[in-house]
Amino acid sequence: MYRSAALAALLVSATAFGVAINPEHFRATGNEPGWRLDIDDETLTLVTHLGETKLVSPTPRTEHADGITRYRVDGAVHALTVTVTDQRCADTMTGMPYPNRVVVELDGETLSGCGGDPAMLLKGGEWTVETIGGDAPVADSHVSLTFMDAGRIAGAASCNRFMGGYALSGEGLTLSQMGSTMMACEDAAMNQERRFLEILSGVNRFEISDDGALLLHASDGRIIKARRP
Repeated sequence: MYRSAALAALLVSATAFGVAINPEHFRATGNEPGWRLDIDDETLTLVTHLGETKLVSPTPRTEHADGITRYRVDGAVHALTVTVTDQRCADTMTGMPYPNRVVVELDGETLSGCGGDPAMLLKGGEWTVETIGGDAPVADSHVSLTFMDAGRIAGAASCNRFMGGYALSGEGLTLSQMGSTMMACEDAAMNQERRFLEILSGVNRFEISDDGALLLHASDGRIIKARRP
């Protein structure tokens, strides 16, 4: 086994293969046993078994092929391979979706988990709402959401435009400071808008279904389902 009392902060040399990259900060985590991996443009840091093992290395070069990025560190003490796949992944404890599946192989032990920024699953264009609490939008109405940079969200609520903020934590998604314009429309659209905004204000987590739909779950069990064109 690779664990020992002497393992505090080991600096190991990296053998490289593939082409060099200059990654932004990438984080991956996993459970049972708990582990965390951080990679930036200078350093790769892996902490496992509640901090009992810590490995620090200069960020190695990478190999890219078919949606897979691989890092490898061969040191005098440890051998490490990290495989990052462009495939959605859900945390086994919280259900939080992430954009990447990550497998860490350290000295013969395999650790699986998820990585990347969950916000990348939300951002990237407008989501058109398909159902609001299980009901399809009324005829001739448009309901949508767009997640933007700096934690901002905006969209069409049926009659009015809405805007607000969103935040992602390790356990879920919350929306705050929601506001809207003040136009009046027909009763059906206005009633739908009130219902949509009410559910939206109670959202506490999200998931991406196997067919690519966004599911926003409210604390009372109601769901907003949306999809990108």
